Amino acid sequence: MAIIFTALNTLTMYKYLPIIICFLVSTISSAQSFTKNESVGLTLSLPFVNRYTFYEYSENRSTSKTGIIGAGSSIFYKHNRIKYSLNWANSIDINFNSFAKGDGSDNIEVNLLEGLVHYCVYKKLNFIGGINYSKYHYTADYSMLDTLGLYSNAINKNDRSIGLTLGTEIACTNHISIVAFYRPSLYCFDKKSFKQMFSLDFRFDINLWKMK
Repeated sequence: MAIIFTALNTLTMYKYLPIIICFLVSTISSAQSFTKNESVGLTLSLPFVNRYTFYEYSENRSTSKTGIIGAGSSIFYKHNRIKYSLNWANSIDINFNSFAKGDGSDNIEVNLLEGLVHYCVYKKLNFIGGINYSKYHYTADYSMLDTLGLYSNAINKNDRSIGLTLGTEIACTNHISIVAFYRPSLYCFDKKSFKQMFSLDFRFDINLWKMK
């Protein structure tokens, strides 16, 4: 009788053996693919369209402007669907209209440092989230006329803030992508006014190390 039970148990084990083997093979394969898709590198970015909301000290009000000049870089670590990056960027708005009219200049420059998480949601579409530290540098130089005559007035102010970074990234190739960023302020250290920045970035990834 014991022999019969032993034989039945053996047959039952062999019945489920193919299932167990398939499970182990799939687990090992997925683990290997997860481990191999790993890289470290640099990203060069060009914020070619920027929209700022900031405090305009010359008029004592909040205002918005659009600029087209910027540059940035970051280091990243990518593991399967997730990429972590530490990003630095600088962009500036130059008021060419004021120079053309000859009545002075009025500029805003933004320097920021941010930590980001990129998550691939579908093929070449990535969502980005993180937190940033930004410095809005406002400068103005213009002439004013009062009872004593014409005199020049210069303003140089820094507004620092901590805020969120949200973005959507479309990967054109394995190295080139276009990203739309939105950076609203959460807390301002200097002038307590809401600040935000929209930007459209062209980004190029350079792999320095990749696990094969």
